[in-house]
Amino acid sequence: MKIPILFYLLTTLLFNSCELDKLFKKSNQEKEQLEIEFQKEGALNLINNGILIKNIDIEVASDDYERENGLMHRSKMDENKGMLFLFNEPKIQTFWMKNTRIPLDIIYISESKEVINIAKNTQPFKESGVPSSIEPAKYVLEVNAGSCDKWGVKENVTKINFELNKTTNN
Repeated sequence: MKIPILFYLLTTLLFNSCELDKLFKKSNQEKEQLEIEFQKEGALNLINNGILIKNIDIEVASDDYERENGLMHRSKMDENKGMLFLFNEPKIQTFWMKNTRIPLDIIYISESKEVINIAKNTQPFKESGVPSSIEPAKYVLEVNAGSCDKWGVKENVTKINFELNKTTNN
């Protein structure tokens, strides 16, 4: 009598374990397929020697959570878009490409809004080896890889100005 009950309990436990495993696998697959859409939160101008070279729409990362996630979980970004990271104070900035599916140009910008240096053509999913800012940066702009060369963005020449939507926290 005890053996059938024990068999029943073991079978039930095994079945439930398999169902839980399927549930967890599905949940992990859903996380891997997560896709975040671009949200326009402002506009940014890139300027060389007082001449506008490019105007782009920007999404803003202004708090720790937004800055940590950046452009992760996105399969594409339109050509005239980017993400602007706002920091409370200038410091050496270091970025990674964890869970970032698209190659990027990472533009480090001083408190005076001048391009300090650019990490060009960063590789998707890379967690190390992305060049940091060479001087303290208060802003960082991420755009599609190759955009800096295409638009003429240059270190120690290009400046930015931007306007945020009124609903964007700063």
